[in-house]
Amino acid sequence: MKSLPNSTNGVMVLSDAFTTSIFKQSFLRVFTKDEQGHLEMGFNATFDVQVELLPTRLPPRNCL
Repeated sequence: MKSLPNSTNGVMVLSDAFTTSIFKQSFLRVFTKDEQGHLEMGFNATFDVQVELLPTRLPPRNCL
């Protein structure tokens, strides 16, 4: 997994939830600005957010 961001100069954050501190810190670091208001990280790309929703657990019904 490390070779992809290294070869593309991209950023990859692996986290189990959007509420974890490592995700929040990493996300904010990507969008830090310099004194002139420009992003410190330069991008010529698009952002793709891929979220996998796990099925919710339903209570068992009519179990014998």
